[in-house]
Amino acid sequence: MGVSDGGTGKTTLEMQTESTFSDANWDFTVVPLWRMPFQAVGYPMLGWQKDIPGDFTGRYGVYMDDFAVFSNAWLSDDSPTVNWNEHCDLHSNGVIDPGDLIIFANHWLCN
Repeated sequence: MGVSDGGTGKTTLEMQTESTFSDANWDFTVVPLWRMPFQAVGYPMLGWQKDIPGDFTGRYGVYMDDFAVFSNAWLSDDSPTVNWNEHCDLHSNGVIDPGDLIIFANHWLCN
């Protein structure tokens, strides 16, 4: 009687990367089957699951650890600076500014 290991283990980073799943034939093109979270942090989600702007840590809610990520990136721009975090640019204008803070605050403690 043989025992199969059933698969190959993956790191957390690999499990939070779309290509890990698309390489295994998961279909991210059919909506609303599978998709990655808005900030591209976390595990694949079913299309109907709620995605919350400001969830930078992949905990499926906006909490203090997300605020720590946001505040570290505050007022940085898309030039190569140590604090730039593209995920914190919630309104995609190339800078993390009061507009992003408004979006973040509107989702504070949502889950």
